[in-house]
This record gives sequence, C-alpha cells and structure tokens, in this order.
Amino acid sequence: MDWTNPAVYIGTLAIIGAIFSIGKWVGGMNSFKKSMDAFSKRVDSAIGEMRDDIKKILERLPPAPPVASMGSPLRLTEFGQSISETIEAGVWAQKTAEDTVHRVKGKRPYEIQEFCMTFVKEELQPSEDLLQKMQDCAYDNATSLDQVKEVLALELRDALLKISLEAFLTPFIFIFSLKQQVDHNDMYKGLAIVR
Repeated sequence: MDWTNPAVYIGTLAIIGAIFSIGKWVGGMNSFKKSMDAFSKRVDSAIGEMRDDIKKILERLPPAPPVASMGSPLRLTEFGQSISETIEAGVWAQKTAEDTVHRVKGKRPYEIQEFCMTFVKEELQPSEDLLQKMQDCAYDNATSLDQVKEVLALELRDALLKISLEAFLTPFIFIFSLKQQVDHNDMYKGLAIVR
C-alpha cells in the first residue's frame, strides 16, 4: 500500500466513514427500538385503561327490561307485548300451534310451557321474514334475540293452551248446547199448554 497515493487516503477515509455511518445507524435503530418498546407499553396501558372504563360504563347501563313477568304463570310484560306486536308473534304462534298441538296432547300447562321454551330455542326454523323481524326488533329495542325468542315461546304456549282447552271443553259445550235445545223445546211445549 502506497501512502503517498491520494487514492489510498480517500479509500481509507471512505471505509472509516462507512463504518462510522453504519455504527451511527445501528445506534439510532437501537434507540428507535427502545422508544418504540416504551411507546408500545404506553399504548397497551392506555388500551387497558379504556377497556376498564368501558366495562364500568356498561356495568352502569340498565339491562333491557324483562319480556315476561316473574309471577306464575309467566305473562308478557308491556315490553314483551310490544315485541310480540312488532314481530306478529301471535300470528306465528297460532300457525305453529296448529302444527305442533299433537306433541303436547295430554301434557299439563307447565309441561306445555317447557315444550314451547325448548321448541323455540332448539327447533325453531324461522322464515327469512320472521328472522329479519326478530333481529330488527332485538336491535331496535336494545335487547337480545333470546328475549325475542322468549316472547315467541310464551305466545306459542298461550296458543297451545287455548287449543288444548277448546279441545277439552268441546264435548261439554256440545252437551250444554243439547241441554239448552231440550230446555227450549220444553219451554215451547209449556207455552202451548198454557194457551
């Protein structure tokens, strides 16, 4: 190596400058990494605080009102009746009751209620229209789809109980109507005798 040649000086200075620049760049990257780690920890901490704040806010919000009264037998509250009218649950229940009445024949009212709750939760295959009404109603009333299904179950129970009661009372009504006809005939006979 000839130190009298200016190209050697320039090459040596260039290599020293490159090594210095690379060292400075590595040091800057290490510093940037440390600052990003610190920033990431601050962001994680802030997100954790926001989550806690949101949880506290949600805990303070009142729950959706119940759709059924707590008395026995279960009855729809005003909120439940509003949902029922919105989704036309009574019409659905009447149609469904006619198709399922054979499954509750001979059951007590509580057993019919349990059947309806299970049927709506596990077997219900709502039409596109009914499903859309259920979802819209749940969204519009800030309630869950489960509460909307509870309304359907209670409406179905009432429809099944009505059909069951009518089936039970039909023979008695028939006998009573025959008795009324007999009483009317006797009354007319009595009137004819009095004349």
